[in-house]
Amino acid sequence: MKFLFRVIKIISGLFVILILLMFIISFLPMGSGSESYANKWSQNFVSIKNINQATKKYPYLDYKEFETGEWIIGISSNSHHNPWGGTIVTKDSNGIIKSFFGHVCGPAFLQMIFPRATSVDEVYKILSRGFTVYKTDVTKE
Repeated sequence: MKFLFRVIKIISGLFVILILLMFIISFLPMGSGSESYANKWSQNFVSIKNINQATKKYPYLDYKEFETGEWIIGISSNSHHNPWGGTIVTKDSNGIIKSFFGHVCGPAFLQMIFPRATSVDEVYKILSRGFTVYKTDVTKE
């Protein structure tokens, strides 16, 4: 019986610690855009000419090719508990590189955006609703 009581006591203590950690984590800062992240990825995207080249060099990129043949690649930095997060950088088949600052909800944010769009322009319309466009030195419009 003493053993069972000790196990229950340990489990209860771990539960309290878990609740305290969750409380502390909820107060960590949220990122809303990083100029250095945007500039770094904009520069990385300059030499990219197609999806195959992009995913070979950076296999973790998100991308979509549309029925029209146009395409878009992108990377995002999660805002949650990341003071440098909140940044999205994209490049499309026209060579346009854009960066967006705002609330990036989750590490796979673009995987939620790209499937909803039927064109590159539509991706930009979706992103422009909740994000601010950040101009980098390599941004072409």
